[in-house]
Amino acid sequence: MSVIVTTTTFYTDPMGKDRVRFDLARELTQRSVAEGYSIVIVDASPERTVAERLASDGALVFAQLEKGMGAGRRQVWRHANVLIRPDTQGSLWTEPEKPDIVRFIPAMISRMKEKKAKVIIPTRSTASWETYPGFQRASEQIANRVYNNLFQPEQLLDPMHGPVLFTLDALPAFIDFNPAAYGLPDTYVQHYVPPWYMRREGWKIAALEVDFVYPPQQKAEEETTQLGLMMEKRLDQLGKLVDAYFTIARETSR
Repeated sequence: MSVIVTTTTFYTDPMGKDRVRFDLARELTQRSVAEGYSIVIVDASPERTVAERLASDGALVFAQLEKGMGAGRRQVWRHANVLIRPDTQGSLWTEPEKPDIVRFIPAMISRMKEKKAKVIIPTRSTASWETYPGFQRASEQIANRVYNNLFQPEQLLDPMHGPVLFTLDALPAFIDFNPAAYGLPDTYVQHYVPPWYMRREGWKIAALEVDFVYPPQQKAEEETTQLGLMMEKRLDQLGKLVDAYFTIARETSR
């Protein structure tokens, strides 16, 4: 099975405060390669060590050319587009610290074919949610409720999980979508594209329940030494994405 895994990385201190996250990104790469998937990474880290080690693990690593979250994601999708082979079945976007998502790729591909869907969003099971920090569960479940109430998908979706698998003919939409043209922050592009095209183009988006395990080493860090920082980050993310969901709903209803 040929699938292209894509992600972006940015670690300012890969051997220090970012060590846990960097190790998880390396694990994502190693697991992807071990399963026979291509993995493409756009890296904005100031230290070359990050790109060098990810490349040594088997990733195709490219330096980020333009600053910003959205710019990095569009760049990695452009690289993925060049790498498509006749047997490529889809592309997965994921945050780099989610190596456990790799084991669900075959099931996501199967669900995509079964449902004839453009996009598969892996939805966390009850057991999966229990592996997350409590404050993250609370903020992400609020955002998910807003998303599902606004867009009314056929199945309840879990966009806040992060990973998104999509068909190759959907890839140009992810590359070309310009958030700024609709008053959206150029950040979480993978959150914007599915509901936009579901409302405008009738894309079918399907869910797949997964027992994804949040990395325990990351949870331990986020509930102790990084607690304040992570609570601030999650609240900021919640506010920005809820605003973005309302903007998408408004723009696509015109």
